[in-house]
Amino acid sequence: MQEIERFKKEALNRNLCGEFHRLWDKMETREDFLQFSLNPKSISYVALSTWEGWGLSTEYIKKEFSKHINRANKFTNKAFLYCRAEGQHIIDCTENNIMDTTGVFIIQKTKCPIIHVNNNSDIDVECKGMNIVKIYIYDTSKVNIKIDNSCKVFVMSLSEESFIECNVPELMKIRHGDVRHYAYGEGNY
Repeated sequence: MQEIERFKKEALNRNLCGEFHRLWDKMETREDFLQFSLNPKSISYVALSTWEGWGLSTEYIKKEFSKHINRANKFTNKAFLYCRAEGQHIIDCTENNIMDTTGVFIIQKTKCPIIHVNNNSDIDVECKGMNIVKIYIYDTSKVNIKIDNSCKVFVMSLSEESFIECNVPELMKIRHGDVRHYAYGEGNY
């Protein structure tokens, strides 16, 4: 928990965790922190702080949270964390944070997940049909997505250095944004 306390101190020094300050004070276990970090508003913050080097490292996350990530033990049905994962995975949660990972992610028919791809991940996403997928892509991460004509993909590219490719590009819409504004909020970077 020392590393988590260091991360909290760094966040407080940056004046960045305002609305989450009281939630952070209630965290007592690694599981509490994992739940907090998978909050949809927290994912981009955790991803960017890790990328910038003042948040938790992916090495630490993989080691200390191994019981709850990469399908070791499904912690929640709403959100899931993949960190330094390899191989093939089935996405069946609404929110998914994919950090420093190489692999294939399969989205079952009719599922509509939100996927955050960050910390130099390089993944393939395969949609099995009638999917609507939202992808937030950060830093130097790469995504190759394979869909059919029954799917749609919405991408928020938060880095000029990220790369996303789709086999049916006309069914993919891409918007560009500022990752610091998105993760830290207006005026906090």
